[in-house]
Amino acid sequence: MMGYGDAQNLKFSVFFHLFAKHELAGLGLLLAFLLLAGPWVIRGQLGFLESMIQRTTKWLHPWMLGLGVLIVCWAGTFIVYHNFPLSLDEYCAVFQSELFAIGKVTKTLEAPWVLYNWYLTPALVTYDAAKEVWVANYLPGYALIRSLFVRLGSASLLNPLLGCLSILLVASVAQKLFPNKKNYPLLAAVILGTNTSFLLMSMSLYSWPSHLCLNLLWLYLYSRQDIWGDSCLPWVGMVAVLQHQPFGHLLFVAPFLWRVLLSGRLYYCLYLGLVYLVALIGTLYWWGAISFPGAVSEGVGLFQCVSWVTFFTQAAYFILFLGWAGPLMLILGGEALRSKFPGWRHLLGGLFVAKKKSFNESFFDDLWLGILLTVFFYFLIPFNQGHGWGYRYIYPVLGSITLLCVQGWGVLVERGFVNSLKIWAALAVAYSWIILLPIRCLQAESYIRPYAKTMEYIQSQSSDIVILKTDGVWYSWDLIRNQSPARERPLVMNGMFLSERMEGLLASRYDVKILNREELLRLGIPACKKRNDADR
Repeated sequence: MMGYGDAQNLKFSVFFHLFAKHELAGLGLLLAFLLLAGPWVIRGQLGFLESMIQRTTKWLHPWMLGLGVLIVCWAGTFIVYHNFPLSLDEYCAVFQSELFAIGKVTKTLEAPWVLYNWYLTPALVTYDAAKEVWVANYLPGYALIRSLFVRLGSASLLNPLLGCLSILLVASVAQKLFPNKKNYPLLAAVILGTNTSFLLMSMSLYSWPSHLCLNLLWLYLYSRQDIWGDSCLPWVGMVAVLQHQPFGHLLFVAPFLWRVLLSGRLYYCLYLGLVYLVALIGTLYWWGAISFPGAVSEGVGLFQCVSWVTFFTQAAYFILFLGWAGPLMLILGGEALRSKFPGWRHLLGGLFVAKKKSFNESFFDDLWLGILLTVFFYFLIPFNQGHGWGYRYIYPVLGSITLLCVQGWGVLVERGFVNSLKIWAALAVAYSWIILLPIRCLQAESYIRPYAKTMEYIQSQSSDIVILKTDGVWYSWDLIRNQSPARERPLVMNGMFLSERMEGLLASRYDVKILNREELLRLGIPACKKRNDADR
């Protein structure tokens, strides 16, 4: 793994690089915490923690945690992320939202630059040669939401706000599921709020926080079991399907929709089916006609037979989840999984019988199945997540995992581990917020800073064109970004395959700034092997 993570190795992506750089230490830190905390928990003696825990649970409410997440993550957007869309997934959302904010779907490439479109087009953006326009590959849902914040001048607030709403929603769902358990809503909020992947993602410009928030809103409406919840449910589902990709919602919701289908509520099933069908038709239309012609047929080709690399990557995902989830989620989730083992046969059998289980039993069964579908789906796709803090493909079902952890807490309470659980919760929260979160923030910031600094330097140039010599500079292709409607200059051009003749022609007509490999390295971006060296 360490060799795969070598930045000099162009055959492996940034995923392996970040994994090799950070996760061995992260796993060691987790093991050290388990060893040190174990004796406290085993003895089950609260000592000085007892009064502190009792006082805290009396005045602490989920809305306070939600507000704390909003403040911390908004600050982290600037301090950790430098308000910079590091990955191309993040940049694609910015690309779309800034266009939507001025009422456009595509960006026209001006006539002088059509011949240079290959050198100017950002990744994950499609150049439509027939219309001479750029259009983002992703579905428009998240970008439409973000465009409203762009219009208000507060785009950086969106993801922290979604994180805050996710905390409040998971607490509300827990309250519906456990109406007689006073502290369970707070417990659900704490479990999600101690997951460092959740917190770092809420600082970012990724669209994943919207997937999680909408899935939790869907669960809240489903758990209401009233006319208002049932009526609004499919429309929230439609918005969720039309986020940057539909799988984060469809995989999560499939068991619940199947449960409704088996319930025999014919007219409600038709209502749900019609709204979701419209959402799927909209998805296929956007992919096939607007953003990426041929995306549907080409996308089917992504699913291939698994290889040893796939198993290797899945093992890395599992370690990522362990290292980023926080010990509170790990222990409670593990107990929920252990207690479920005897019931897996009944769970799968229950897929065909809807009326033999209580609402809560079927609800938690469907949460499990949604998680399994999500993991299995991404197991069949032969590429890794690239950039990301924690296992981001499982992010849409973090709410499901959190609610299962609350159930795991209940199982352990019934077995008489109340004192040990309280100690574990207090130590786990302190570890996650005081030790793990600052470390993860430092890791993310140290990687993001050189790219944010370089892009700031590029945008400060007064030249018409900035040519980047990307060969031998780690992930410098990601800096080819030319969209912002408010800023047309300088244009950023990939100089890897730009001939000297073309460079000379551009220099004769425009003010050109060339950023060579040495300058990019001085700005802090890591070096990697050059393409001709890598092919030898």
